[in-house]
Amino acid sequence: MGICKLKLFKPVNMSDKTTDWIQTYTGKKFYPLEPDIEDINIADIAKALSHICRFNGHCDRFYSVAEHSLGCLGIARRMGLSYQDRYAALMHDAAEAYLSDVVRPVKRFLQGYSFYEYRLEELIAKKYGLIFPFSQVVIKIDNIMLATERRDLFHNPHPWGSLTEEPTDIFNVSKPIAHGAINIMQAFLAEFMNLRKALRLPVNHEDL
Repeated sequence: MGICKLKLFKPVNMSDKTTDWIQTYTGKKFYPLEPDIEDINIADIAKALSHICRFNGHCDRFYSVAEHSLGCLGIARRMGLSYQDRYAALMHDAAEAYLSDVVRPVKRFLQGYSFYEYRLEELIAKKYGLIFPFSQVVIKIDNIMLATERRDLFHNPHPWGSLTEEPTDIFNVSKPIAHGAINIMQAFLAEFMNLRKALRLPVNHEDL
């Protein structure tokens, strides 16, 4: 894949980085295009995903990436998948906490975006013990959720050519699973902690 040659800004601290940074919820200077593994933080991920609305906000209610991720976990549970696949279902969009949620019709034309997204996903997976690249079943679940969101969050939606799956009948996402972004954030963090315990992965409470 090609990488777009952009004129990039030098960060204000004149470090060895060649791109600029964002400030995170926990106060870190995070370089989305040149990430350092020690700066990745699950509290930042949960906070950001619970405040980012899917579909550029063009849905019937505020519906966050974190709620989408929790829905994917719910499908993985109902399918009886392994804890590792459930963990991946919850965390598959974690990179969007730093790169934002770019809608599919735009993302496929952003030259270089896929490279940066893949690299950050790989780093998040390394930090948190996820199997990467994500399995085909996790990709399938993501598309099942997309079909479910189309059904429940849009009035008379046009056909979506990218859809490859049918919606699930185990839940309806027209109503939130919890009220308020803070509650969605806490639900995301709780599931993260529970899955790490189930997988016998170390829990670093300094992240929370």
